[in-house]
Amino acid sequence: MTISPTTNKPFTTEDADRLLRLADQFLEDWAVDMVNDGKPDSDYEERNAEWKAIRPLFEQAPAMLEVIKGLIQQIEDDPESADFLIDAGCIECTAGTVPNHLNTGLCPYHKGKQVVAKAEGTR
Repeated sequence: MTISPTTNKPFTTEDADRLLRLADQFLEDWAVDMVNDGKPDSDYEERNAEWKAIRPLFEQAPAMLEVIKGLIQQIEDDPESADFLIDAGCIECTAGTVPNHLNTGLCPYHKGKQVVAKAEGTR
């Protein structure tokens, strides 16, 4: 899978893995510095806890993107296989014909389309 950000160079899952390892190394180096200085660093503890919480999501992002693409393709190939054909509250499904106070935003299908477009740099 290749994702193109705002640069011309394709961004691959290997690039994502490299960036995750870079962040891991940064935190490891910070921990070593903290031990060498002999003082606790509450900022480090907070950032480390945040990283431990969010890293698994970053690791799974490429797989989640593929799942979203697969679901979108399934809906487009066979709209009746989806639980919905038109979401009356979705701005995209109703093409803005529903009064604003009844709009609920985007349905899961259109949210997925936006995620994929943004990830692939086509939005």
